[in-house]
Amino acid sequence: MIRNLIFILVFLISANSLHSQDIRIINNYNYRKVNKLLEKYIDSETLITWNKIVKDYNFRIHNISKSNYTTNIDLIKNTASLNLQGRYFNCRMNAFLLIKSNIIEFNFMDNTIDPFTEVEVNNYEKYGIKLNESDKYIYQMLFSTIYLSDTTNSIDILKQKYEKLKIKESSINILIVNEVYSNAIAVTHVALVIENDDETISIIEKLSPFDPFVRVKIKKNNVFDYYKELLSSKGHIVISIGNEILW
Repeated sequence: MIRNLIFILVFLISANSLHSQDIRIINNYNYRKVNKLLEKYIDSETLITWNKIVKDYNFRIHNISKSNYTTNIDLIKNTASLNLQGRYFNCRMNAFLLIKSNIIEFNFMDNTIDPFTEVEVNNYEKYGIKLNESDKYIYQMLFSTIYLSDTTNSIDILKQKYEKLKIKESSINILIVNEVYSNAIAVTHVALVIENDDETISIIEKLSPFDPFVRVKIKKNNVFDYYKELLSSKGHIVISIGNEILW
């Protein structure tokens, strides 16, 4: 889904300077710190399930436990492709699992549901997660591609879409990277966002099924440029955090 990320992310972790972001792989060195941050906003049952998924990935990818934050992500990806055995937990599945209990409603109507969203909804069962019908509907409506004959008014369309999303807790939200093409608006990447007390946000994400779980700490006004450089996008990207559109 997301291409050419590995080299870029390795550079970001080693240099740790682009747009003043702080990137940490969620491994044995900072697992408890990340968990403490999440437990303020996420119910214990969901957090226990997520913790098991992170630990399962890290257990299968032995490189992660051997380095304090600077693990070679290229090596991790190569190992992951051999060891994950079909347990492909991607960015959408990760973010939605963490945010779903905080979503009050989302009633944006679109006639098209991408087949991949149904596959991902069903893939949750591999991890012992059963989504109710409301969760399945929200997942498919949030992440399916919007097909249009003309996307010149894509910003207005996305504003209409995300204003329908209602979140309980103001300090936690979902970040969605949309890629605008000539005839479609596709969801390229999804992450969980938590507002910090120091004018920064923490992003909990998994860039692809093969990439490790990471926590990114960054100033909110740098988020757009961060993803613009990180993601190898062929179209124009539009980022939303909850109801807000980032230019």
